[in-house]
Amino acid sequence: AAAAAPVRPRARAGETVLRLTDLEPGAGLAELSCAAGEVIGIAGVEGNGQQRLAAALAGLDRSGRYRVELEGEDVTAMGARERAAAGVAYVPEDPASSALVPGFPITWNLGLRIYRSPRLRSLRWFVDMNALRSRAAEEIAAFDIRGATPDLRTAALSGGNRQKVVLARELDSEPRLLIVVDPTVGLDVGAAQNVYTALREHRDRGAAIVLISTDLDEIEDLSDRIAVLYRGSVVGVVEAEAGERRAVGMMMTGLGGGGDAG
Repeated sequence: AAAAAPVRPRARAGETVLRLTDLEPGAGLAELSCAAGEVIGIAGVEGNGQQRLAAALAGLDRSGRYRVELEGEDVTAMGARERAAAGVAYVPEDPASSALVPGFPITWNLGLRIYRSPRLRSLRWFVDMNALRSRAAEEIAAFDIRGATPDLRTAALSGGNRQKVVLARELDSEPRLLIVVDPTVGLDVGAAQNVYTALREHRDRGAAIVLISTDLDEIEDLSDRIAVLYRGSVVGVVEAEAGERRAVGMMMTGLGGGGDAG
């Protein structure tokens, strides 16, 4: 279960960053949105289309079921690399095995998205390794990546600490839209709290965050609104407020539906 989280104020959502249209809506809502400065949680029993939805948002699955708009621009045809360049970050369910180069030092895995960033004073044919190592040391400390040093091979870390490397890297890119799947699986309570704090800080700086999790406690603790996924479709959206757990639970089992997708 997710670690208990302190009560936090409702986010003041800004302009719409993500608009998702389900082209095969079935019994579900045809549209879902996420605004700047908002966390929308996607709840559902495992196996109800979470991975396909995450892949569609990240540009890894362009099979045609979903239309994806980023700040009003249709990005459905864009692949993962193009969406990343447009400000989309993605932390998959098992980042330790699918989002890292284990043989690379931690510095390089943390810096894969920013090594050419102007803030590191990198040029076209030159990477400032001292700046990259310094930034890696900061991220190691901030995310409590245990046993890590900038030059250590990433393969030497535990699964939970490799998971922190991916999350730190994606957040360090200051994404406009972050898609994160089960971010605290395998983490202890303290590490989970650090992850929650980091996600809230990025939300408060204006990021739109789509949190896909099978842990309802985690969804309730982090989300401003909750959407429920059932058999691949969003069947309802509710405010993340006390008293909504029963409605969310019913929708998760297919016994209820409703809410507003906007």
